Amino acid sequence: AALCLMDKPIDAVAFCHSGIPAASMLGKRLTQQVRTHTRLHAIYDKADEEVPISFPETIHQMFSLARCKVSLYWLQNGDGHEFLTEASDTVRRCATHWLDERQKRPDFML
Repeated sequence: AALCLMDKPIDAVAFCHSGIPAASMLGKRLTQQVRTHTRLHAIYDKADEEVPISFPETIHQMFSLARCKVSLYWLQNGDGHEFLTEASDTVRRCATHWLDERQKRPDFML
């Protein structure tokens, strides 16, 4: 829900194994600056029994249609809704990618 209220971009957001309660508001509430500059990384497991497979795919499509920078990562080990090693390693890889990319571009947010 906090993402819906963001009027200034941040470098990146990762969300894991979660629903977004205000998903229907996202297209209306995200400013153009947030859509252009904030990277969104969705990390889900197809074995998760609490979040249906269609949800992350739909969220990814919705963010893409809203012209956001969004990536969808599927975990392979089948830990379901548990946030275990594979999920934390995926977030770490995303963060490493953010930092590497950030060093290669000018800082637009100062």
